[in-house]
Amino acid sequence: MVRLDVTVIDAIMGSGKSSAMINYINRQKEINSKEKFLVIVPYLTEIERYSSKLPGFKKLIKDTPPKRLTLEKYLKEGQDIICTHKLFLDNSDLIIENAEGYNLVIDEAINSLIDTFNFPSFINSDRIKTDIGINSDNELELKKNAKIYSFTEKDIEFLIKQGYVKFSTDDFHPLKWDTNIDTNSIYDCLKDYFINYDIYRFDAKKLINESSPYYLALFPIKTFQVFKKIYIMTYLWNAQMMKYYFDFYHVSYDYLYPITVHPLQPPKNGKHSFEEVDYILSPDYNLYKNIEKVIAIRTLKNVHIPGYELGSGGIVKKKENRNLALYTFYDKNRNAKNTITLSYTFYNKQLNSQGGKKIVEKLQANIQNFIKNHLSQDVKKNKNIIWSVFDCAKDTIQKNCRYINKDNYIPINAKATNEYRDSNVLIYLVNRYLNPRLYNFIFNYSPKGKNFSEDEYALSELVQWVWRSSIRDQKPISIYIASDRMRTIFIGWLNSIFEN
Repeated sequence: MVRLDVTVIDAIMGSGKSSAMINYINRQKEINSKEKFLVIVPYLTEIERYSSKLPGFKKLIKDTPPKRLTLEKYLKEGQDIICTHKLFLDNSDLIIENAEGYNLVIDEAINSLIDTFNFPSFINSDRIKTDIGINSDNELELKKNAKIYSFTEKDIEFLIKQGYVKFSTDDFHPLKWDTNIDTNSIYDCLKDYFINYDIYRFDAKKLINESSPYYLALFPIKTFQVFKKIYIMTYLWNAQMMKYYFDFYHVSYDYLYPITVHPLQPPKNGKHSFEEVDYILSPDYNLYKNIEKVIAIRTLKNVHIPGYELGSGGIVKKKENRNLALYTFYDKNRNAKNTITLSYTFYNKQLNSQGGKKIVEKLQANIQNFIKNHLSQDVKKNKNIIWSVFDCAKDTIQKNCRYINKDNYIPINAKATNEYRDSNVLIYLVNRYLNPRLYNFIFNYSPKGKNFSEDEYALSELVQWVWRSSIRDQKPISIYIASDRMRTIFIGWLNSIFEN
C-alpha cells in the first residue's frame, strides 16, 4: 500500500472548482506563508489564468532558458510554481529530488499515467531526409514507407531471459533494469525507459483478443510520494484513468466540493447588499449538488440536438422526426462483428475499406445537412463551428467537406481550456471506448475496477469536450453527435441530473 494524502474536488464544469481552489491556496498562504504549492494545468494558456490570481507564483511559460532548468531552479529555491501537466510528467526525476514538502494541485485528472508500452523506434540517420516529411499541420512526421527499427514485446522477453531486466521485489513487482549489467548493445537505449517508468507485465485474462502477457508503463508512483498533500480537480472521478492508477496502489481519497458564497458588503443606508458570487471548498456534497442541478437545467435549455426537444422530464425524441437521416450509424459492443462503429478501431483500420469509404461519405453528407438545415435559430446567424474525430481520420473526413477544416478542428481530448468558448456549433464524430489493454488492467488488476463503467468513461470524455464551447457561458449551442451510443449517454446524463 502506498500512503498518499489525496483530496479530490469532483464537480461539474462551471461549478467554480478552480476559483474555489485558488481561494483555498491563497488562504493557506495567509495562514502559513511557508506552505509551498506546485500547480499543474493542461495548457500554457491556463497558466496565465492561475497566475493572475495567485500573487507571487512563478509561471513556467518561456522556453528560454529551457523549462526543465527553470523548474529545477524554482524547486530548489522553494518557490510556488505553476506549470503544465507535460512539464511535470517529463521531469519526474526533478520532482522526486526537489519537491519534498510541496502541495501538488492538479487541474484536471491526468489520464496518461497508465499507458500502453510504447517502445522506442529508430531510423537510420542516413535516411532522415528520405524518411521524414511535413504533415498537413506543418509538423515533422515519419513517412508511411519510412524504414524504422521498433522494439517489440519479444525484445522484452529476451531481456528478461538474459537477466538485463528483472522483476522487482517491490510491491506489485514492476520490471527493473539491472544497472550492474552492461549490455553494450542496441538495448542500452531502453535503459532510461525502464528507469523513468514503472513497467508491469499483465495477463490478458480473456478480456482482450490477444496472447498474453502484455506490458503497461505506469508513471512512477514515487513521484507523488514526495508531496505533502495532493489535490485533484476533475469531474466524474470514477470514470478517470487516474483514479484506477491510484487504486492500483491502494490509495484512498477525501472529497471536497465547490459551493457558492456571497460576501456581504458593509451596510449602506441600513441595508446589506451582496457582492459578486465567490466560491469556497466544502466537504458537504448536499450543498454542492444543487449547483450541479442548476447547471444541468441551464444546459438543457441551451443545448439543441436535431431530432430532440425539451419536455417536462428533460430532453426527449420528437414524435415526428425528420432528422433520422443524420443518425444512420450503428454502434457495437466490444466483440460484435459485421457492424458499423465510429470507434478508434474503425477509423484506424477500416477507413479505407469499401465499407469505410461509404461511411465517410455519409458522415460528410450528414455534417453538411446538419449545418445547412438543422441549426437552432439562436446560432444560425453567428455560427462558430468546432469538430472532432480521431486524429488518424482528420484529413480524410475534412477532405471536400464543406464547413469543416483543420482550422476549426479540436482534439477529442480537449479539456480545461477556454480557447473555444465562442464556438456554438459542435460536431462530434467518435464513439469512445477504452483501449482494451487499459480496460483489462482496470477490470482485473485495479482493486475497484469491477465498478468501472465504460459508458461513464465515454461520457466524461464527451462532456469535457462539449464544455469547451459557449455552453460554459450559458449560451445556446447546436450539436451533432453521430454515434447513437454517445448521444444516448449524453442525453441520459443531462436528464438524470435534471431529475435529481
